[in-house]
Amino acid sequence: MIHIHFQAQAILALVARALLASIFLVMGYRHIVHRSRVAANMAAHGMPFTRALIVSTILIEIAGGALLLIGFGARWSATALALFTIAATIVFYRNISDGEHLVHFLKNLAIVGGLLMAACYGPGLISLDGRPRGQSRMPVTITYPTQPTRLQLGSRTRWPTVTSGSLSNIPLT
Repeated sequence: MIHIHFQAQAILALVARALLASIFLVMGYRHIVHRSRVAANMAAHGMPFTRALIVSTILIEIAGGALLLIGFGARWSATALALFTIAATIVFYRNISDGEHLVHFLKNLAIVGGLLMAACYGPGLISLDGRPRGQSRMPVTITYPTQPTRLQLGSRTRWPTVTSGSLSNIPLT
């Protein structure tokens, strides 16, 4: 039962990474196709050096999205994409009194939340970062006792904890 849980968790982490990466890959492609229109929009928002910024934007979106998707350097790419999304949100959607800007502002905050989760918890097992070379794709099945066992040692009580598939005791310090 626990083994199935780990498989589902690994698959869900892959799906989450793919969904997060998709917006950056699609928008990076659209920015390539519509460079002049994007550069004009950047200039309209008061951004200088639009040519350099559009190239940087495309590189961040395509490279960050691809790295997040395959799970290579996923924590760093998720962090970079989160910072990029925060900066873009501040520049383009700071007028939250406009209803459309508010929707985009909140959407970007949700994307940043997902990226920060990926940065904190990693890419999952189905990724290039997910397991060291030579190890199996899924962890061995872990069996848990049906009821926790409390250990009495003099006046102190210790509850066992599960680490790496075996029971070990909590230090009493």
